[in-house]
Amino acid sequence: KFIHENVNNFCLSNDIKFFHFFQPLVFFGEKKLTIDENIWKKNGYSSGDPEIFAKFYNSLKKEELNIKDLTDIFNQETRQTYIDSGHLNILGNNLVAKKIAKIISDC
Repeated sequence: KFIHENVNNFCLSNDIKFFHFFQPLVFFGEKKLTIDENIWKKNGYSSGDPEIFAKFYNSLKKEELNIKDLTDIFNQETRQTYIDSGHLNILGNNLVAKKIAKIISDC
């Protein structure tokens, strides 16, 4: 949280827009998980404890930061987007990149 706040303050003081993106994880959102994704969800986490991510997420949401929530980006996606509980395959990375590009271009 300290790092995010300091980077945000630095950017603001230099008239730079800074975005905070919450990444998608197999544990969050309403995505209909594939067989592999369900296995990864049940077998634990590769990208950090989901409880810690949730606490961090809830803590930062309370701040006046430019937060963009991507945790539900795959809610309508039925194809596999993960290679484990937190890392994305080519499709997942492509969908996230397109969403980030749209967010930035809309500003």
